[in-house]
Amino acid sequence: MESYAYSINYDIGKNIRRIREERGLTQKELAEKMNLRQATLSSWEIGRTEPSSSHINQLCKILGCKHDDIFGFLVIDIEDSKDIDSMKDRLYHIYKYDEEFRRFLSNSRWAEPLGLIEKGDKT
Repeated sequence: MESYAYSINYDIGKNIRRIREERGLTQKELAEKMNLRQATLSSWEIGRTEPSSSHINQLCKILGCKHDDIFGFLVIDIEDSKDIDSMKDRLYHIYKYDEEFRRFLSNSRWAEPLGLIEKGDKT
């Protein structure tokens, strides 16, 4: 099996905030669960500082996510052609709804082979 990891959004702070909000938690609630000051969490989310590896492990446990989510990677395992179709579906969904990813992918070598944009079409 081959695994492919694509960096979609390497802004750790934005990823923490997005995941926290998806889980319906406020900064205060997450900070309390982590035994941190809210200011520390806020500092991570705005990119002033970054969490330590132990804090990232704790975030993943509390938020029920993977390290790849915090670091902004999309990991796709490919075993056969069925998985390739699944990968295309996942990428298309992200491409359709995430403008930052659309800009990234439109300027990458993968946009045309995946059929997400027509040759020469850039967003």
